[in-house]
Amino acid sequence: WGQAVGAVGHASPVVSEETVFVTCAQVSNKKYVTKIVALNINDGTILWNKTLGTPSASYSNVAESTPAICNGVLYAASADGTIYALDTVNGTALWSKEIYTVPLFSDKVLQSSPAYAENHVYIGTPAGLIYALDAATGNEIWHYETFPIWTAAPVLGSPVVSNGLVFIADENGVLYSLGRFTTSTKQVSGQIISVPIRLPEALWWDSFYADVSVLKDVSTIMIM
Repeated sequence: WGQAVGAVGHASPVVSEETVFVTCAQVSNKKYVTKIVALNINDGTILWNKTLGTPSASYSNVAESTPAICNGVLYAASADGTIYALDTVNGTALWSKEIYTVPLFSDKVLQSSPAYAENHVYIGTPAGLIYALDAATGNEIWHYETFPIWTAAPVLGSPVVSNGLVFIADENGVLYSLGRFTTSTKQVSGQIISVPIRLPEALWWDSFYADVSVLKDVSTIMIM
């Protein structure tokens, strides 16, 4: 199937269950605004759409940020600097939080994509601030200012989160690791069944020689 949704910038579609969500631009009277469109994954039927932010004629790059989804909530950013939590079923706004304002007559819009982890939403701004928001309420938990040269360095890229640490880079080429390292306390039990990998025999692999013996039976690994 194919479905017209509007101009899509650098944002990527995201999928949850039977729905595809995409960030695109809505244009009216030469003014641009961010729009989220939800489509049925099977036939492309539009289920709902919602505009985010205020239309502007100063910029057209309003579809740069990719949403994040967790537990039936879509976290999306408007180009003019507001984060929204939307119900994935009908697009109802659960909360919104303004974290950035585009300067007058500027095209420096919010481009960073939100990342979700452990009831936190993380995102960067062109003003050089990195935010952590409460995923349930949108309240600010903390923010961090990038290392300044003359002013704080813009953050246009998107964060990733691992083991309690947020990794994100600024436009001055600095990568930040923010937070506190934590290890998983979850106990995993079950079985992993793997077929042994067979390497090409009698070949040199850089500094060692590959001479592989392959077991015919299937190996079983127990994880407790």
